[in-house]
Amino acid sequence: MQEFSLLTVILDLIPAEKYNEDHTNIINSLITFIQAYTGSHSQNVLGLLGATCDTSKWLFNSRQIDMESQYRILQIRDELTKNIESLIADISENLMEKDIIGFSRITSALCKSLCFHNVEKLKAKEKIQSRILILSTSDFDTSQYIDTMNCIFSAQKDNIVIDVCRLGKTDSSFLKQAASLSGGIYLKCNQESLLLNLMTHFFPDNLTRTNLITPVVDNVDFRTTCVCHQKVIDLGYICSVCLTVYCSFVPICHNCRTKFSFDKKRL
Repeated sequence: MQEFSLLTVILDLIPAEKYNEDHTNIINSLITFIQAYTGSHSQNVLGLLGATCDTSKWLFNSRQIDMESQYRILQIRDELTKNIESLIADISENLMEKDIIGFSRITSALCKSLCFHNVEKLKAKEKIQSRILILSTSDFDTSQYIDTMNCIFSAQKDNIVIDVCRLGKTDSSFLKQAASLSGGIYLKCNQESLLLNLMTHFFPDNLTRTNLITPVVDNVDFRTTCVCHQKVIDLGYICSVCLTVYCSFVPICHNCRTKFSFDKKRL
């Protein structure tokens, strides 16, 4: 049975002030990648989500473009440019009002990506090779660790690969976990080489990658984060009912309200 590829791209639009200065190269590289991906096969489906400190928002769905039109390349570019620039303008306006930069809603975007996959899976008559590509620039919100891990395990169960393209000098241990657990690629690069890396490492589908040498996800930190202080810990206390992790003993679980009657024992 023939398979077609479904790709959801999550664009991290935080920190906004950085994008105000030099976001053009990132947007142009991403648009070129999307045009190439949708044009490589008539059945390829692509969705783009923008993640900000306030929300995650759909910016593009290739289902809404007439892929048989001779002007589809221009339509894709115009639609992407308009929606991305509009979202960046909203971020800048909010920053002027609040003067704060929060964490990006990557977890919310991951949830929407999984829902998008499920909808396409129900509609499709063929098998789907599904992937999620995260273009990350900001720090991870450790308070969303449990929700993010739930998304990762759901993707793993449904054979959805999570790729991460990390823009910047620092790594993200949590996104490394996402790529490692789902069998995806984690790659750190700069803006100048973004298009090259997108086309070289993230363009091939899951089947094609079996014949390629792909970057290895190494030095993955699988330590968890406590819900009480959002600290990465080596040892802690875990609720036996909902698996919530704490860095210090609590008599009642904050999430499921289970009372701990056993002796305090560090796990």
